[in-house]
Amino acid sequence: MQPIHLAIGIMEGIITAAILCFVFKMRPEIIQSTFERAAVKSDVSVKRIVIVIAVITLITGGALSLFVSSNPDGLEWSIEKITGTTELETEHSFIEDTETIQEKMAFMPDYDFRDAEEEGSGIGVSIAGISGSIFTFILAGISVLVISIIKKKRKNKAAVITLNEK
Repeated sequence: MQPIHLAIGIMEGIITAAILCFVFKMRPEIIQSTFERAAVKSDVSVKRIVIVIAVITLITGGALSLFVSSNPDGLEWSIEKITGTTELETEHSFIEDTETIQEKMAFMPDYDFRDAEEEGSGIGVSIAGISGSIFTFILAGISVLVISIIKKKRKNKAAVITLNEK
């Protein structure tokens, strides 16, 4: 499993470095503001940025998901090489019970509709990609909201302490 994930990690690192270099070249104040812990002054509205990211996310989840490989991923590949199958067999009742619950509750098992044929349907994969994108976008939004609330509380608390010291 290590060679597969090592290759994936190296590619993710290269892509991240390329994006950071692009951002630094186009808008160096964004990177510098991070080190200075200062807000970035920009003419671009946050609303516009969020909309652009949402559209890109939906295109990626909806359209590009049609081109995903049906081959097993790195973990499934390594399990298959060791055991001869991508599914691990278990005899523990707890695991069997949780598998049963998952099968009954899964919204889109294997990224497709429940009644999809063996080959699957393209629309099911797109909807799974869009659903996952929306869910991730909502979680990211909630995280940003929670972080901003915590920062405001800390800033207000620091201001109150400063006022009390005077």
